[in-house]
Amino acid sequence: MTKKEITEKIKRNICNKFDVPNNIISGDSTFKSIGVDSLDAVEIIVDTETEFNINVPDNKLLMLQSVGTLVDYIDESLNKKQRKKSVKHFISE
Repeated sequence: MTKKEITEKIKRNICNKFDVPNNIISGDSTFKSIGVDSLDAVEIIVDTETEFNINVPDNKLLMLQSVGTLVDYIDESLNKKQRKKSVKHFISE
């Protein structure tokens, strides 16, 4: 999955859940700048964990304060999973 696809999914989720217009959300948007408070931001992250089947440790929550940082974290997490799968597949052959 590309960063663009991840970004679009995150934007869609924010728009649907918080009634935020899609055109005001970009990768540079902080949650605060689009009217999402800190509890709602945590809710977005929890939804993201479910949507992308990843885990965001509690100590990372404060770092994920914008759409872009969340997208980067998801991308990194998905790539780590993919590398682990590739290594396991290679070893089992």
